[in-house]
Amino acid sequence: MNVVQSHRKPRPHGRDERRAARGRSGGNGRGSLRSRREIKPAAERERDILDAALTLFAERGFNDTTVQDIASAAGMATGTVYLYFPSKEKVLQGIHDRFGEETESRVAAAAVDSVDRAGRGEAVDYRDTIDTILDAISAYFRENPQLVLVCTKYRPEMVDPNYTPNLHLGIVARALSAGVALGMIQTSDPEMTAYLFDAALTLNLHTHITYGDPPDMDRLMAAAKEMFHKALALPAEHVRPGPRTSPGIAPKRGGSRRSGRAR
Repeated sequence: MNVVQSHRKPRPHGRDERRAARGRSGGNGRGSLRSRREIKPAAERERDILDAALTLFAERGFNDTTVQDIASAAGMATGTVYLYFPSKEKVLQGIHDRFGEETESRVAAAAVDSVDRAGRGEAVDYRDTIDTILDAISAYFRENPQLVLVCTKYRPEMVDPNYTPNLHLGIVARALSAGVALGMIQTSDPEMTAYLFDAALTLNLHTHITYGDPPDMDRLMAAAKEMFHKALALPAEHVRPGPRTSPGIAPKRGGSRRSGRAR
């Protein structure tokens, strides 16, 4: 061995060289790849899947869209979609669940302020609360035409008889019950009234957004408000004092004294 060779540092070979390289990179090779890959929370991945499916169902139709199409549009592997939704039908159910949850959130936000103020004894006209709820539902439909279209055309119960839709009827029924307890409205069956409320309004909003029928949403909303005012809201002189009537509740629109029913 000559002098030059004797002072050279031996270089690692093969597996030793790869280990040294991984050590300089601050971890093993697999960890480095994972660190460069974006890791999304589960809720965000689920939202991406539903967003992609919503667009495809609206543009292509439910039958002409595959799970692979949804995965590609969402930027993920087909197997990843199946981790969240075991079938295309379950994806559709997820879209309907989103629709129900978001509608319920709008209704709750519209109703809670009036109910809270009435509970504190402030003067509240419940007809204004009815208007606020109707306007909130109408605004949500207007803001989400693609979601309305898909939920109108493609019903998950047609492919799964056991599917139970998550509608906003529960919060509407509770809001009506609160209005009865506070002496602001009249109805003997808040739950069934909520179903009629839904049929009279949201069914027509669905067909208006999807098919343009009825053609005039402003007229539809005006008629819905008038109908619910007359059916539910008690004029001031017909609010009977008693344990169910909170102080300070004074509906501001008048009515006929010849009848115990709202005009």
